Amino acid sequence: MKSTITTPQSAIPSLTSGLVIGVLEVALAISFAALIFAGPLAPFVPYGIGYALVGAIAGGTVIALFTSWPGIIGGNQDVPAAIMALMAAAISGLMPAAATPEETFITVVVTIAITTFISGLFLLGTGYFHLGGLARFLPYPVVGGFLAGTGWLLITGAVSLMAELPGDQFQFSALFQTGMIIRWLPGVLLAIVFMVVSNRFDHYLVLPIMLLLSTIMFFFIAWANGYTLADLSAGGWLLGPFAGEGLWQPVTPATLTMVYWPAVLSQAAGIAAIVLVSTVSLLLNAGGVELVVNTDIDLDKELRVAGVANMFSGLFAGLVGFQQLSFSILNYKIGASNRLTGMVGVAVCVLALVAGASLLALFPKVIVGALL
Repeated sequence: MKSTITTPQSAIPSLTSGLVIGVLEVALAISFAALIFAGPLAPFVPYGIGYALVGAIAGGTVIALFTSWPGIIGGNQDVPAAIMALMAAAISGLMPAAATPEETFITVVVTIAITTFISGLFLLGTGYFHLGGLARFLPYPVVGGFLAGTGWLLITGAVSLMAELPGDQFQFSALFQTGMIIRWLPGVLLAIVFMVVSNRFDHYLVLPIMLLLSTIMFFFIAWANGYTLADLSAGGWLLGPFAGEGLWQPVTPATLTMVYWPAVLSQAAGIAAIVLVSTVSLLLNAGGVELVVNTDIDLDKELRVAGVANMFSGLFAGLVGFQQLSFSILNYKIGASNRLTGMVGVAVCVLALVAGASLLALFPKVIVGALL
């Protein structure tokens, strides 16, 4: 088994892995926020990014410090984000006609906070009562079917984001209207390139380099065609412009008076789905890491650690997160199986949170959609 102690020889791989993972965590936070806060909630995307980063910071910190195998990385997860996007769209449709956009936004944020906290409480209880092994009895067709369904939600959400269509009103016919194809087709083709190249070249720098090169190419093509940043923002090609500079806003007793509680309660089934799929996904991820690193991992402890992480994240309205299979394997292959890597990734997320919305507003939607 690899040593999990940080030495001067392992510091450089740990820092390298942590920086790469941190950049990818920020990119995922941007993508998930744009997916959830879409349609009428689009003006609140910068705050959504802040909540997603808070979730990545909370999950990444707790899991890095207390996981049973120090190389495991924690952060936001795609399946809960996909379900939350549907819940956010449903809440928007259930709000009273007289409700303000701010009231809708606060209602969604409180729903996220409740969902994350309840998920954490359930994960903690499942680990405390040593029920982690029950996931091994779930039929693979059931798990595969559910994951396929959430994958479809991610795809339709990504295309809707790029095409600026309401995610809950996704229709293929609308995608082929005049001037619409150019908005989403490049992102789909770019996603295929991401997938093919990532599978062909098994190196931790492949995806970050592709993200950087595709972003540079996007702005070069825009510049060559005479578009300025103002033109791109006005045309809906970028995530911004954002109204404010800050990213994260606390939920205070005053803002709680703006919540439309019937809409929150109506999402009980969605909350239950997120809780259950998070538990199963966590155990599958931990089992996958166990196979790759060829060592026993305490599944019940991983459940408890993720439970505490989500309860902590929920207090700050962070997204649901837990152990990440791909990033943990990436970390292992780099040879940085220690707790320093996870904390470096967290530091990158903190820097992004402090940097504010002005820089993140320049992120092209086509890149966000391709990553999703």
